[in-house]
Amino acid sequence: MGETQNVYVFKQSYSEIRNELFRVLGSGQTTAKDQFIMHAETVIEPVGWDAMWKLSKEFCNQFVFVSVTSVNFEELTANVEVQSHTKKAIPKYVSDVSLTDLSPTVLQREDTVNAEATAEFIHLLRFFYKHLWMPWDDQEKVFLPNTLEDRLRLWNELNTQVIPNCVARQIRSIRSSAITVFYACNFIK
Repeated sequence: MGETQNVYVFKQSYSEIRNELFRVLGSGQTTAKDQFIMHAETVIEPVGWDAMWKLSKEFCNQFVFVSVTSVNFEELTANVEVQSHTKKAIPKYVSDVSLTDLSPTVLQREDTVNAEATAEFIHLLRFFYKHLWMPWDDQEKVFLPNTLEDRLRLWNELNTQVIPNCVARQIRSIRSSAITVFYACNFIK
């Protein structure tokens, strides 16, 4: 697997996640992505931080130790320099790696890097895109606080077994099917 590094791990309660998401998205004045971009520009280190990059399942489902050479805030991606890996197919420099695929390491080669703040923001971004965001959300001009509240509540109820497991599985299946259909419709267009 190459060189392994310890990464920041965040265990947050529902109320902590809710508060952080409302801090970032609560204004409801623009798209969720635009609101994340605005906060990313003030929190994420623009260059020089080390991370573990989670490669896609299609490639090999492993982690690679990388250094971030630049962050594209508008796309929420980074350009990285691969520091260690075992796969020959991975180039030394990779562009447009999603920030959600990067986990900043605890130990950084640059002492001035605030990796913890960067990691915490990426954790929140990853949580949002994995559990709350739907592909059709960016079609709307505004990501409303009511939408955030409803989806957070549903996520919490699904994960604290307020909703019975059999119903929760069905809800997750319907969500997954809706996403698949959305992408299929866009592919046809």
